[in-house]
Amino acid sequence: MQFISLDFVIFFAVAFLIAIYLKSNRKVYIIYLFCVSLLFYFSLGLNNLLILLASVILNYLALYLLETTTSHRLKKKILIVALVLNIAFLAFFKYNDFATNTLMRLASDWGIKGFVIDFEVVIPVGISFYTFRVISHLVDFYKGTVKKPDLISYATYITFFPQILSGPISRPQEFYTFLDNPQKAKYSDTEIISLIISGLIKKLVIASFLFNYVEVPFSTPQSFSPLDLIAAALAYSCMLYTDFSGYSDLSIAISKMLGFNVQPNFRSPYKAIGLKDFWSRWHISLMTWLRDYVYIPLGGNRKGTVRKYINLFLTMIVSGLWHGAGLTFMVWGLIHGVGNSVSHLIEDSLKGKTLPKIFKFFGWLLTFSFVTFAWIFFNSKTLSSALIFIKGIFISTTNKNTIIDFRLCLVIAIVIYFNFIGTKFTQYFMRVLQGLRPVVKYIVVAVILYIIIKLGPSLVPPFIYFNF
Repeated sequence: MQFISLDFVIFFAVAFLIAIYLKSNRKVYIIYLFCVSLLFYFSLGLNNLLILLASVILNYLALYLLETTTSHRLKKKILIVALVLNIAFLAFFKYNDFATNTLMRLASDWGIKGFVIDFEVVIPVGISFYTFRVISHLVDFYKGTVKKPDLISYATYITFFPQILSGPISRPQEFYTFLDNPQKAKYSDTEIISLIISGLIKKLVIASFLFNYVEVPFSTPQSFSPLDLIAAALAYSCMLYTDFSGYSDLSIAISKMLGFNVQPNFRSPYKAIGLKDFWSRWHISLMTWLRDYVYIPLGGNRKGTVRKYINLFLTMIVSGLWHGAGLTFMVWGLIHGVGNSVSHLIEDSLKGKTLPKIFKFFGWLLTFSFVTFAWIFFNSKTLSSALIFIKGIFISTTNKNTIIDFRLCLVIAIVIYFNFIGTKFTQYFMRVLQGLRPVVKYIVVAVILYIIIKLGPSLVPPFIYFNF
């Protein structure tokens, strides 16, 4: 059951109507949210649910041990063991296939015949995201920045259904602030409408459209010309952004309707100048998580300039490993590790200097090109296919397959353009809606939703980040 489905619309409509009457009663509402979240996650499979519940119970036990232990040294050991087990738990599911395939390939290379590991592990949906929520809760409790909640409140934080599949990764203190407030977060219907329409247009219309231009060129790059491969890379860059930011818009809208104010997860990332700027705009909840729980514990910028760049590099490597198993994600993390370190170095050296506008334009172009180039590894199934794709960009072939057409160029241009004017356009759209009479407003919204549904395909591809 994904957000863009009739099943989910019915599920959430019923859940929201009941939530309206239960919000003010904290104890009842917490139990209700937990049950609704379990029901939602159960729709994804019983095995998924059992693994999630095991993670919740074991990590709550770790919180209990941290609370009842008086020795600081022993507390630290408990925290380390808990973190290692959670990381191992995540690695087991995400890296099992990669590890077994590597072992079998090595056995074959070494002449060992008949060495087969027939052990398939299905990755639980959303495990990367809820494991990071678990880790942040453990660390924050150890530091004393968040108190140990009751079991149901803790379980509700970990399993909260609008965010469990692909984030945003809310912090525990932020979540409990709204959970414990009888009034919950305030929101306007215009804000919710704007987020839902934005999410649907991005995912249902744009990302679904671009999907058809991405799959074949990335599967068989040798069959396309350099211009077609460049177009496919640009299409994927735009598709990934609209797909994930579209999901985030819907997730934030649903969270707000249930009483939880969530900060934006994207902030026009493709208008960034420099990778430092880009990573402050892309997947913000993940990058702030990596900053607080990886970069700063490594020493941040407190141990000298060289150590700062090393820590930036290592943080991006962790980001690559978190996204998935395989050399492609490792190379993607490596590329961004080097690029991010260089970006910080350049920005530090130019601090206080005013650059001509032409420099800013080329800085933007270089940043966008670099990010798009790195996405090639991110989307390729194997390292060899990524290298074939890149080689094909620079070496012309006689193949006649093509994907370039006017519609593709127009959609790519629109996506990039709206990274520059999207915020102003959204604010203008909300002002227009607020100025309409309620009946007129909802008629206009109904017409817009009808057009969006008509423009979307009959079969919507799953959200990309559900794979992570």
